[in-house]
Amino acid sequence: MCTDNYQGYAWFKEKRSNLAQMLGESSTIIKDLAMPQFADNLKQLSEKVNNDSFKIQIVGTFKNGKSTFINALLGEDILPTQALPCTAVINEIKYGTEKRAVLHFCNPLPGRLLDCIPEATLRYMQSHGMKDVPPMDIEYDEINKYVVIPTDGDPDEISLMSPYKTVELYYPSPLLKEGVEIIDSPGLNEADERTKVTLEYLDKADAIIFLLDATKACAKNEMETVEDILVAKGFDDMFFVANRIDCIAQRERESIKAFIEKKVDQFTTNPVYCVSALQAVEGKVNHNDNLYQGSGMPAFEAKLAEFLTKDKGRIKLVQPARELSNILAKEALYKVIPSQRAQLSTSLDTLKKRYAIVQPQLTDLEAQKQQMYSQMLLRIERCQNDLRRTIVGYFKELAYKIPAWVQEYTPSTKVGLASKSKLKKLADEIVAYITGKIKEEFSAWNNETLQPIIKEKANDIFERSGKDLEQIYKAIDDIYVQMSGNSVDVKGASGWERAVGAGLCLFVGAGSGAEVMVNGFNTKNFIKNFALDLGVGTGILLLGITNPIIGIAALVALIWRGIYSGGAASIESVKKQVSEVIVSSISDEATSKADDAVSKVSKSFTQMADNAASAVDTEINSVRSQLESIIKEMERGQANIDRRNSVINECETKIQTLNGQLTDFIFELTDSK
Repeated sequence: MCTDNYQGYAWFKEKRSNLAQMLGESSTIIKDLAMPQFADNLKQLSEKVNNDSFKIQIVGTFKNGKSTFINALLGEDILPTQALPCTAVINEIKYGTEKRAVLHFCNPLPGRLLDCIPEATLRYMQSHGMKDVPPMDIEYDEINKYVVIPTDGDPDEISLMSPYKTVELYYPSPLLKEGVEIIDSPGLNEADERTKVTLEYLDKADAIIFLLDATKACAKNEMETVEDILVAKGFDDMFFVANRIDCIAQRERESIKAFIEKKVDQFTTNPVYCVSALQAVEGKVNHNDNLYQGSGMPAFEAKLAEFLTKDKGRIKLVQPARELSNILAKEALYKVIPSQRAQLSTSLDTLKKRYAIVQPQLTDLEAQKQQMYSQMLLRIERCQNDLRRTIVGYFKELAYKIPAWVQEYTPSTKVGLASKSKLKKLADEIVAYITGKIKEEFSAWNNETLQPIIKEKANDIFERSGKDLEQIYKAIDDIYVQMSGNSVDVKGASGWERAVGAGLCLFVGAGSGAEVMVNGFNTKNFIKNFALDLGVGTGILLLGITNPIIGIAALVALIWRGIYSGGAASIESVKKQVSEVIVSSISDEATSKADDAVSKVSKSFTQMADNAASAVDTEINSVRSQLESIIKEMERGQANIDRRNSVINECETKIQTLNGQLTDFIFELTDSK
C-alpha cells in the first residue's frame, strides 16, 4: 500500500545524487586552482546536500490523536497511544536498521524535577552531577515512561517542564528509509513550556501538518495559533488534516469538511484532508487495503510526498546549486582564472613587486573589516539595551493592569458554603479569564511593537554594514586588477550576497526566508525575512509569560488556611489572592524572560556579523594564497608555468561544462515549480 508515493522520493534522490556529483567534481577544480577557502564552502554544501532529510512536524492541540496519526503514516504502532497520557517532549522518529531509542537531556535541567522520572534514569543524571548530562540509550518498549505525562495526575506536576529535551527513535520503516523524519511534538494547548518547545522547533521543519479533531475542529485557540504564530513565521503551505472523521456521521462529513475549508482557506495553499488515522494504521498493519483506502490517508500521503520532493526538495537543491554556480562562475571563471593567467604571463620580478605593493592594502582591508565588525557588535549591544528596556517596561505595564482586570471580571462560579472544590473552580475560572486577557494584549504588543523594533534594528545593523562590505569587496576586486591587469566581473553581486555565500544555505531556515536563494538573492528581502523570523521567534520565547505559572492547588490551600484562621471565603478575597499571585509571577519572570529574548536576538545578529567578517577574511586570504601559489610556480621555472597554464585551461573547460549543467539543473527545478 502507498508504495507509489516512494517514486517521488526516488526522483529527489536522483537529483540530489546529480548535484552531489557536481559538487565533488567542483571540489577537485577549486583545489587545482588553489582556492582552499572556497573548498571549505563546498565541503559544507556537500554535507548539507548529502545529509539533509525531510522533516515533517505534526502540530495541533492536546489529544487530537497525533501519535495515532504518525503511526498511520509509518504503518506500524511505533508511538504509545494510550487514552490518558499526552506527549511531553519532542520525539524525532528516524530511520534505523534496528529499533533504538536515545534520550537527550535539557541543559540546564529544570529547577524542579518530575516525580515520575524512572529511578535508573535519575541515578544516571546524578552520576553526571545533574548538568551536561550526555544522551542515554533507553528501552524502546519503555519510551512512554519518558515521552508522555499522565493527564489524570497532579495538575502542578503536569505543568512542570520535562528534564528531557528530545527522544530520538530509530525504526526500520520504508518511509523513514526514504530520508523522511517525523517530529512528534507536545500539543499546543498544554503547559506553556512544552508549547514553547513545539513552536521553537518549527524552523527545522520542511512540512507542517496541523492536526485537527473533526469532532471539534477549528477551535478559537487553534485558529489564533495558526494566524499569530505559524502564518506569521511564513508557513503559508501547511497541511490541515482533520482526524477522526470516522466519528462523524456519513451525512455530515461533507459539511464538516466545508466548514474547515472556510476557516483555513486563507492560511494555506494546500487542500484540506479528512482522515481516520485509526482505520489507516489498522488497515496497514492488518493488510486490509479496503480499510486503508477508506481512511482518507492515501490521497493525503500522495500529496505530502509530492510536496516534500518537488516543493521542499526543490529548495533543498536549488540553494546549494546556486551557491555552487556562484563559486564556479563569479569566483573561479570570471575572477581567479583570468587573474592567474595574467599573472603567469608577467615577469616574476614584476609580480613580486606588485605583491609587495598590495600587501599593505590587504592589511588595511583587514583593519577595515575589523572596524566594520566592531561597529556591528556595538550596534548589536545598543540593540540589546533598547530591546531589554522595551520588554521589561512592557511587562511592568502588563502587571500593573492585572488588578483592574480581575476586579472588572464577574465570575460565574459562586463560593457559597466554602469547599476546596468550589474554591479551585473559582480560581481556575479567574486565572483562565486573566490568561486570555494577557494573551490578547501580548499578541497586539508583539505584532505592533516588538517585531517592528527588531526589524528596525536589523535594518540599522545590516544595511549600514552592507555599504561597508561593498566598499571592501570593491577594493579586493581592484587588487585583482592591480595584480593581473584584468577587470573583474562579479555580475553585480551585493555586499551581503558575497559575504553570506554558502553560509546562507546553512543559515536560512524552512520558514519565510527559505525562498531567498531559490528566487535569487535580494538584500532588502533577506534582511526583512531574517527580521521577521527572528521577531516571531522572540515572541515565541516570551510566550510563557502570557500564561503565568499558577500553582492552583497551592493557591487553594493558601485560601483554605485563611478560612480556618477566621477569614471569609468571598469572591473578592479569592480575586485578590489570584491577582496578587499573577502579578507576582509576571514581575518575577519579567527580567529573566527579557534576558532570554534579548540573548536570542543578539545571538542571531552576532552570527550574521561573524559570517560577514569570516567571508571577508576568506576573500582576502584567497588573494594571498593564489598570488603566493603563482609566485612559487614561477620560481620553479618555465616547465611549471606551462603545467600551471595547462591546469588552468583544463579547469576552465570543466567549469564551463559544469556551469552549463548547473544552469540546466536549476532551470529544471525552478521551472517545474
